[in-house]
Amino acid sequence: MKKAKAEQYRSRAAYKFLEINKKFNLIREGSVVLELGSAPGGWSQVIANALNGTGRLIAVDLADMDPIPGVEVIKLDIELQRKELYEYISGVELDVIVSDLAPSASGSRVTDSISSIRLAELVLEYAKSSLKKFGTVVIKILRGSEDEYRFVNSLKKKFKKIEYFKPDASRKASREIYLIFLGKLA
Repeated sequence: MKKAKAEQYRSRAAYKFLEINKKFNLIREGSVVLELGSAPGGWSQVIANALNGTGRLIAVDLADMDPIPGVEVIKLDIELQRKELYEYISGVELDVIVSDLAPSASGSRVTDSISSIRLAELVLEYAKSSLKKFGTVVIKILRGSEDEYRFVNSLKKKFKKIEYFKPDASRKASREIYLIFLGKLA
């Protein structure tokens, strides 16, 4: 966190997204991006910098988030206020959806993994209706259940390519991994 503060990032998570974007070149000037689970704003800062004053970033979280220039911050619960979010993004063609959502920790590795898959399924619901053809989705999941493989296998025909990626900025002991869904098909 010291490095993040010194470089004026709101969280260490900024470094994770810097790595993801460097490897997969997801955010380009002019991109339209939906970020789910945005607070405190580390990823939002990185995305806004990559957009360089072009495109659009809609950052959504249940928690409060201080404003960032060029970022539309929406405070709502993506599970309980789906209608409101769908209305907000209605007619918006998204190039990229990114999610750093994490479930509340239960203490059970399997339960937490299953809960993270449920959140990932919700993110993909938004992608189904609002992501452009050939668009990209980045989702954090927690490893530890067989649901992970079922989930990924169910999406293999919906995206050109699916990659697993664990940024160096993630703690070694962390079970988090990012699924990168590249090239939405139809």
